[in-house]
Amino acid sequence: MVKMDVERQIDKLEIETTVNNNFDDINVSVSDQIMFCQIKDMDNIRLDDLTIEKDYILIKNKQHKLSEKTNIIFFKHIDIENNNSTILGFPAYQQDNLYIISLSRYDSSQIIEELYEYNSKRESVINQFFNLRLDTRHLIIGKAELPVIDIYNTQLLEKTIDVGRKLLEFNDILFIEGKPGVGKSHLTTCLAEEYENNLMYRFWVSNQDKDYDSRLLFRNFISNISKELFSDYRYRSEDEIIEYLSSKKNPVIIDGLDHVENYKPSELEQFISFIDKLKGKTVERYFNLHDALKEFHNLLLMKVKMT
Repeated sequence: MVKMDVERQIDKLEIETTVNNNFDDINVSVSDQIMFCQIKDMDNIRLDDLTIEKDYILIKNKQHKLSEKTNIIFFKHIDIENNNSTILGFPAYQQDNLYIISLSRYDSSQIIEELYEYNSKRESVINQFFNLRLDTRHLIIGKAELPVIDIYNTQLLEKTIDVGRKLLEFNDILFIEGKPGVGKSHLTTCLAEEYENNLMYRFWVSNQDKDYDSRLLFRNFISNISKELFSDYRYRSEDEIIEYLSSKKNPVIIDGLDHVENYKPSELEQFISFIDKLKGKTVERYFNLHDALKEFHNLLLMKVKMT
């Protein structure tokens, strides 16, 4: 479940399914491939205790029928000197269409902790979701049914009045600077509506924002952008994100960097470094928006008087 949520490669899970083999604990669907999984909570198991035939595997002389497709068996511990394959991201010993994986509960918890390192709240959300599905016996879970990916809200609490006019053209990155309260954030809202397929990140949306402090942390900035760009929870480095942004050439709007400077100054250098790296890989222009903001205010006043 966690790998389906984080990596978004698994399309469907079926738990405790009725099949014509003994690998019926979990069925995993990835694209057009189905994998039949069995989980064994056995002590003191070795590869020598297994006998693998074409249609079945003997585990300490007990026969388990294999499916004709991919079969995966998980042991909480089995001595495997040399894993010769991987499947679902796990090191495995492969023989024909059977994969043997050694994975303890402790190792599982460590993997989950690493996968959610930058999204710690998500683990609780997925646990609650999974427990509810088990309690209600809804044991077929599709990727589209997972809880929505949580990204920061970029809607300002105060209403933005659209002046209905293009004030400024830009490519890739728009860096706005101006005095407090002159309308920078509202201008970025108009720009976001004007330029489709933009990536917007705000450090402030309102004084009541529950995410305000976390928005100012660079690692959360990277995590949020990654979720928004790739629609998953996989960790991606800042260089991977910059490479992707550079390839897409979409406008990037970052609003309120002064909040980092004022309230999380220790984080500021990382943000500036990120912008500098992106600048080196994209075609972008930097603006002092004094004239544009003045025009914005004049148009705004005109519109208010007309109403």
